[in-house]
This record gives sequence, structure tokens and C-alpha cells, in this order.
Amino acid sequence: MTNLNKYTEKLFRDMYWKEFDRKDKINANLSLPAGILTVLAGVAAFYMQNFPFPKWSLCTISFVVLSVALFISIAFAVYYFIRAYHLGYAYGYIPNAEEIAKYASDLKKYYESIQATDIDEKVENDLRVFLTAEYSKYGTINMQNNDEKSKYLHHANIAISISLIFLFLSLFPFYIVYHSTSKIQKVEAVNKK
Repeated sequence: MTNLNKYTEKLFRDMYWKEFDRKDKINANLSLPAGILTVLAGVAAFYMQNFPFPKWSLCTISFVVLSVALFISIAFAVYYFIRAYHLGYAYGYIPNAEEIAKYASDLKKYYESIQATDIDEKVENDLRVFLTAEYSKYGTINMQNNDEKSKYLHHANIAISISLIFLFLSLFPFYIVYHSTSKIQKVEAVNKK
């Protein structure tokens, strides 16, 4: 095997394993957006439950507009997060040790059947070519999957950032409107004898 082939073999093998490391890092980076989305969903639910219905004023209209923008940006963030998390990613794996051993055994039987010379060397060379091709094929598939996941994670982070901006901006009109409405209290008089 030439030096170029050994270099190619190492390159594809390293690329294959680096993509699995990259997959783990991308998956680890999903935890913070998941937590932030949970908080945003909680705030959105609080807004919906405690929406005050006073007369329409500038604060009320700005709260409604900012809340709608918040809900839309949360919806986009959730969509991109789900896409980054797991929808449709089929990672490729090289054959396991048993399959590789069977492949090597079948090669050896083939070379013995045609009465080739240097059977062990040919089997070893063919096995290297086979594994290099497998590393290349699955490394490419895994790289494409990781690129897609990274893209959707990036979009999710942008949508979450926009949601946080809308949340921050909506707090002011919500506070003004929420605290400007009079709370109706129920009083019950009990006659104790």
C-alpha cells in the first residue's frame, strides 16, 4: 500500500470518528435551548392565563402585538429545535467486528479457491480498501447529518434570541396593563353566633 493510500485511509478514518464527536457536541448543545424554550413556553402560558381585558389603550395594543410576535418566534424556535434534535437523521456506522471478520474470511476463501499467491497480503489489502470505503461513505453521511443539525440548531438559537427580545419588550406593557386593572375581590360576610 502506498503512502498516499495510507494517508487516505487515516484521513477517512479520522473524519468518521470526528463526525461522531461532533454529533455528541451538537447534542450536548441542545440542552440550553431546551431549557430556554421551556421557560419561554411557561411565560407564554402565563400571558395567556393572565391576559387583562381593559379598555384598548396603547399599552394593551403594544402588549398584544409583542405577545403575538413572541408566540410566533417561539413556534419557529420549537420547529427548528425539533429539526435539530432528531427528525430524520440516520447516522451511518461501519460494519461491526463480526461482519468484518466474515468479510475477511470470505475473501480468504475466494483467494484460496482461485489458488492465488500471497493470500494473507491480498486479504489485508482488500480489507483496508473495504474499510477505507466504509469510513468514507459513512463519514460523508454523518458529516451531512451534522451539518443539517448544526444549521437547524443555529436557526433555533436565533429564533430563541428573537423570542427573548420580544419577551423583554412585552414585559413593560404587560406590567402596566396588568397592574392598571382593578382586581375584583369577593367578600363574604359570615354571621357567627
